[in-house]
Amino acid sequence: FFESAKETAARNGVDDRDVLAVAMAHELGHLLLGQHAHSPRGIMQGAWRKAQLKRAASGGLTFTQQQAANMQVQIDARTR
Repeated sequence: FFESAKETAARNGVDDRDVLAVAMAHELGHLLLGQHAHSPRGIMQGAWRKAQLKRAASGGLTFTQQQAANMQVQIDARTR
């Protein structure tokens, strides 16, 4: 993902580390929420625009409350 993150960052004027961090969080979301877990907003969007990537740089692009709750259920189930 690094080359894609660098290209996305350059195209949107954001730091490539921020793009990579959000992409990693997104993929971890898929591990816990499933392959078809895309949503209309937040980290689990199928694609991010410049505004979302700018928010990501300041920690403002997050999982929804429902996604966070579902991930917690998955983590609890896997650690029992």
